[in-house]
Amino acid sequence: MTPPNIRTELLAHQLIDSIQDFALIMLDPSGYIISWHPGAERITGYQDTCIMGKHFSCFYPMADIQAQKPEFALQNAISDGQFESEYLSLKADQSTFWARIAIKPLYTQETLLGFSLIMRNISQRYEAQSELQKTLKDLSDIKFALDQSAIVAITDRHGTITYVNDTFCKISKYPREMLLGQNHRLINSGYHTKAFFKEMWQTIGQGKVWQGEIKNKAKDGSYYWVDTTIIPFLDENQKPYQYIAIRYEITDRKRVESEIRQLNEEMEERIYQRTAELEAANLKLSETLSRLQESERLRSTFISALTHDLRTPLVAQERALEILNNHREKLPPKLTTLVERLSGSNTGLLSMVNMLLETYQYEAGKINLVWESVNLYDLVETCFSEIATLAEFKKIKLQNHISPDFPVVSGDAHHLKRVFMNLLGNAIENIPANSLITLRGNNHADHVVIEVEDNGPGISPETLPHLFERYFIGDHTRKKIGTGLGLYICKMIMELHMGDISVKSELEKGTCFSIILSKHIRNEDA
Repeated sequence: MTPPNIRTELLAHQLIDSIQDFALIMLDPSGYIISWHPGAERITGYQDTCIMGKHFSCFYPMADIQAQKPEFALQNAISDGQFESEYLSLKADQSTFWARIAIKPLYTQETLLGFSLIMRNISQRYEAQSELQKTLKDLSDIKFALDQSAIVAITDRHGTITYVNDTFCKISKYPREMLLGQNHRLINSGYHTKAFFKEMWQTIGQGKVWQGEIKNKAKDGSYYWVDTTIIPFLDENQKPYQYIAIRYEITDRKRVESEIRQLNEEMEERIYQRTAELEAANLKLSETLSRLQESERLRSTFISALTHDLRTPLVAQERALEILNNHREKLPPKLTTLVERLSGSNTGLLSMVNMLLETYQYEAGKINLVWESVNLYDLVETCFSEIATLAEFKKIKLQNHISPDFPVVSGDAHHLKRVFMNLLGNAIENIPANSLITLRGNNHADHVVIEVEDNGPGISPETLPHLFERYFIGDHTRKKIGTGLGLYICKMIMELHMGDISVKSELEKGTCFSIILSKHIRNEDA
């Protein structure tokens, strides 16, 4: 049997589309399927290409057709206004599930257009969907729910209002009798351009759903904003014959957005000012670094400038950027990107300043080690614990082959930890995902050797001799990060421990740093 030409696009077809365990199926007056909701495919397994035109009794197992009598369901729906039932339904793969259906006749005046069939899988989702089962029994329940929460209006194809709910009357402050038969121009605020409404009418005139925000004017002259969705109903020629508009008031939200926009503009101006100041500070730092590299005798003056003129404002600026980051959800994307860039630049500068100050302290002999007995196994485990999150994020595996009974050494635990953390951090930053970092310990008569080895891309032979030089940054085989002082500081720490640090590497095979430490306990350890 050929389905009727009239295919009514109901509001529920749009709404139920987002509910995973519901399906809306449209039937012609004889019960043949003429519209197939995506949820129906999820529930039954039938695709629209193989189900369209079939009788809805195909969902009944053959043994149950006589007992269930599907045709009675349509008759009861006509006589009672709707029909509801629960039965064992059949999927496309012939498996069964318990379904709850609600069938309701659809009329245009007194002409029966067909039926809407709402199907729900209650065998798997009964508990989770119990509340929906109570409220979404049929299309009238959906209408009730809309009327309670949304501003609803229906117009004919020319835009003449044929229905408004109480919420529409309340927000527009017009009585229903003054709205029916009128056009929405009655509440036009004059805020939007003619092109705005032209685009809206072109969209819904093509049978497409339109969504947007509209500023309207109430009867008392006050203004209000609504988030609007307009859904066209199509006739047998796929032309709209009426429209339903569902709106939600967003006046307060628009007011807050306006206030946030103004605040963002003011904040953006302040950020641009701070950016200029930061760029000036960057320029000053760059010039100072150049002078430092040219003449070592200017170091004391430079360190003083770093301490008083740069570090203090950088720390203050870092706090301000942290506050902005904590409220980034209120910032527009452009400002969010700018704050992230400023934060990264500021953090890098502060790290550079701190490392330069620390280098100066080492070189000036102002670092006093606290000698003690150091358990290297415990020290490495502590380092692994602190760097585990970064390693997991980079998908790097860490292995500690130093045994718990490995000999203790004499040294400053805090500074030795700095060395291990630097080597581990460098390795994680410079080797690809799924690589491995391994720590091994070799015990000798009066000293131990700790190896930090990775199976990354390795370091070029041209770079290796310069790794521990001040301000040296490796070539393209390792990422260019930091100030070039990390390994230089590691070298100085090992010299203060009267130990040594060296490196071996081969391209495409990995890198191994070796640390030599004495096992002799100094008098200061006692």
